[in-house]
Amino acid sequence: AFLAGLVLAGSEFSHQAHAEVRPMRDLLTSLFFVSIGMLMDVSVVVQNLPLILGIALLAIVIKALAAGSAIAATGAPLRVCAVSALYLAQVGEFSFVLGRDALALGVLEASTWQILLPASIATMLVAPMLVATAPRIGDWLVGIKTVGDAPDAATTGRPVIVLGFGIGGQLVANALRSFEKPYQILDLNGATVRDAKAAGEPIVYGDATSPDTLTAAGLQHARALVVVLSDPDAALRVAQTANRLAPSVPVIVRTRYRREAARLQEAGAIAVAEELEASLEVLAILLTQLDMPGNVVQTLVEDYRKRESVPPRFRTAPTVSLDALAPELLSSPVATHLIQPGDWADGRSLRDLNLHAATGTSVLALRRQDQYITSPAATLQLAPEDTLYLIGDETSVIAARTLLTTG
Repeated sequence: AFLAGLVLAGSEFSHQAHAEVRPMRDLLTSLFFVSIGMLMDVSVVVQNLPLILGIALLAIVIKALAAGSAIAATGAPLRVCAVSALYLAQVGEFSFVLGRDALALGVLEASTWQILLPASIATMLVAPMLVATAPRIGDWLVGIKTVGDAPDAATTGRPVIVLGFGIGGQLVANALRSFEKPYQILDLNGATVRDAKAAGEPIVYGDATSPDTLTAAGLQHARALVVVLSDPDAALRVAQTANRLAPSVPVIVRTRYRREAARLQEAGAIAVAEELEASLEVLAILLTQLDMPGNVVQTLVEDYRKRESVPPRFRTAPTVSLDALAPELLSSPVATHLIQPGDWADGRSLRDLNLHAATGTSVLALRRQDQYITSPAATLQLAPEDTLYLIGDETSVIAARTLLTTG
């Protein structure tokens, strides 16, 4: 069956074969556990229950120590070792095959087999609980001891710290590099770290869930913390730790599901759920293909975002803090717009733009290089690299962007 599966997996029939065989999975699983249960002698279980539970506990401990030690030998962080060890702590199904053969060959006595069999089943029964609690146990162990390399914060300045260097991490790093913004990457994949370091990336091997590692990475002085990990439990721990160590540093987390995003937001992070964002992107593309105007599509998407209590996307109306503005304005949503060479607004004055009358958006301030200009004069001419700080609703900001870019 195994060899047949390998052959089918490489053929054009693989998907249909999987679709037809999958309904049998639950049936065969049930048959397996019913068959194993029928092998037990209930009277022996009742008479030797303490011994059976003791053997089950011993098996879990021995298997967890063996698996954890093997993973630790590869240099993996303590949390990874602990979580993986608990995932592998239960007795596997193949042990029943070995046990039956040992019984048939006389290696095991029937009385001994009747003790080992229910003990093995007991480890399977507690396996879901071990899997559920493994991340929390790993977090607790990390609080006792830290394993892994830590980057030197003294050499990183005020970087953006990027946790994870998969597709998302690479995208963030490429964008930061193109804007000449310093960044520091942490990743747990040794091969990824080696290859990225050879390519010149500022990357180190480290366990981002460890408070010591985040501190050594310079979290307290970072511009932002971007978390693009595949482990939602690890991402939540990072968000909680970062909020405790450096509450002023924004934590931006990519997650898969909205439920995970809600937990991360409660921990003080800005969470982006792939489940919702991908659906909204599909909706936007669909409406565009149906010849809906772009500003109508954008407004509709943002309306759905509001209904789902999701913050607006940063490209539409990011919320920023301007120390130069009056305190009562700091909590208002403010959009930023960068004037680029060739834009319609390049070289024109604020009076020429007539932005408020045309779009309903007001210019609160302007940043030119490192200088902030609040309440800029109507005669001030805009230049490339000027950043405007705009206030208005989302539709007005969209219209203002279009006007500033194309006229």
